Amino acid sequence: MDKRKVFLGLVFGMGALLAAARYAAATEPFAVDEHTVLLLHLDEKQGDPVDSGPNKAMVSNQGAGWITPGRFGWALNFNGRDNYLRIMTDKISALSEITIEAWVCVEEKETKNTIFYIGGSSSLYGPTLWLFADKGYISLLLSPPEENIVVWSGKADLSGGWHYVKAVWGKEHNNGVGQIYVDGVKVSGDGKPWKEDLADTATMFIGSYQPGWGDYYFQGKIDEVRISNRARE
Repeated sequence: MDKRKVFLGLVFGMGALLAAARYAAATEPFAVDEHTVLLLHLDEKQGDPVDSGPNKAMVSNQGAGWITPGRFGWALNFNGRDNYLRIMTDKISALSEITIEAWVCVEEKETKNTIFYIGGSSSLYGPTLWLFADKGYISLLLSPPEENIVVWSGKADLSGGWHYVKAVWGKEHNNGVGQIYVDGVKVSGDGKPWKEDLADTATMFIGSYQPGWGDYYFQGKIDEVRISNRARE
């Protein structure tokens, strides 16, 4: 028996089991725990979404339309031009770890489809973090003040309905290298590490990269968003 083949088979088999477990954990609406910074079920049907997490962040809906069916119940539909959610909470200031989770149904467009953005001008607030889809890729971009940007990216087919997206970063997690998963499978490769805290800010956006800065609005539907102050595997 070829021991090397057996070992590789066990490694790949374990990876498949972990991917299946990650995806299975997201096949129900997200739950709240002690690491939850923001939890949006997006089932309000009208007006502004409500944060179901412990921090009760202020969430302002800038034009996104309520639609059903979503991935679970209702969802928000973003037009790719000027729709977004603005979220205010001091619990996101200077995070040393973060996990971004969402169910997305992406409509391809010529410019980047922003899923999530945290921070303001990096020269004022510190490193910003941007999660976006773009022409068959999904990327997590960290922009430090006065330094080169750090990008973790990978190929991802987000067409054909709903997909579970998770982005993970921690300055002491995975040697400071961000990771991206789609439907439980890791799609990002290795990259440059980042081992300092994120922006000292109280603002984050869903569906937009700093409103008014470029045509980087999300086009499609988003349901079930959870932001955590822990690098969740």
